[in-house]
Amino acid sequence: MKTGAILCLVITVAWAAVALVQLWWQPLTNPIFFKLTLSALLLVVVIGVVALVTREYVAGKRQRDQDYLD
Repeated sequence: MKTGAILCLVITVAWAAVALVQLWWQPLTNPIFFKLTLSALLLVVVIGVVALVTREYVAGKRQRDQDYLD
């Protein structure tokens, strides 16, 4: 989960930097900026979901291995 959270944070901070640059100087066309925004959003969601599912799987496996779950 830690790696997933760090990746999501890095993508979010990078997108915020691109958004601020776009707000002030507009180096990208609107369709390209929209595609970057959508891509960043999808990456954050997918990485977050994969990290959560992986964490739950590992926690469940650890509990089964230690006989906490039947």
